[in-house]
Amino acid sequence: MEKNAVIKIKNLNISDVIAYQINDYFTISHTENETEIIATNIDKLNTESSPTLLKSALDCAFPQMVVSTQCSASPSENYYKSFWKSNVLFSYYGQNENIKLPSFSASRADLDKLKKWHHMIIEHNNLLLSNKSLRSKPWNISYNEYLAASNCVMIEKGFTNLITALEALLVESKSELSYRVSLYTSLLCGENLIERRDIFNTIKKCYDYRSKMVHGDLDGLKKFLGKSEVLDLFIKLKKIVSQVLYCTYSHDKKSIIQSVESSLYNAPIVILGTEEILQ
Repeated sequence: MEKNAVIKIKNLNISDVIAYQINDYFTISHTENETEIIATNIDKLNTESSPTLLKSALDCAFPQMVVSTQCSASPSENYYKSFWKSNVLFSYYGQNENIKLPSFSASRADLDKLKKWHHMIIEHNNLLLSNKSLRSKPWNISYNEYLAASNCVMIEKGFTNLITALEALLVESKSELSYRVSLYTSLLCGENLIERRDIFNTIKKCYDYRSKMVHGDLDGLKKFLGKSEVLDLFIKLKKIVSQVLYCTYSHDKKSIIQSVESSLYNAPIVILGTEEILQ
């Protein structure tokens, strides 16, 4: 007899998609104005049926939101419920402690991305099981920092995790960290000048905030966290880090940095001023 569970995702809407099969164990569907995941054969424990890996895929595929879930299963399956929780997010130093979790409307393309993330995470987990030394590799460290940020309770800590995730993958030198990470990330993720400038400025701003957090600048923290856009900045940084993780998967750190620096050195020559000035 199949053992099933239902996981409700409180702040995700897929009303345009009736049902979408993630794999043989999980189907995400829209029922009575709610989005839920139907888990089947939950007693068969393997990477394909792992609730933790599916939760990680949700966090990575939907960085626009803080995934909050609730699981219904028979009393004998309480162990399964423990893998799903209702996330909360608050600001310890901000004037408004309680932060309203953002909702997200996912399209079929977004669900396709979820499926790809789920497959990638399963593959990565299988590699870790066969080779424990991969745990200390930069991509895995960055991935774990991202998951920590996605499941943090204090938004202050989430910023620190996300910046650490970028540093783990994109820099080797300890000099000019914020500049290098901001520039390299903008080149990896931005498709044009406007996007790259925006990514660069976003990360620089997050570095400034993290510096206040790490060095105990409480007055600076309170001033920053009193602004209404703090949640928007956190979500924006999550989206950037998720994109970096996705495009760097299966690449080692050295090749990532070499590729970014190669694009810098191969940029068109800089021309200053007009032709008259140059003459």
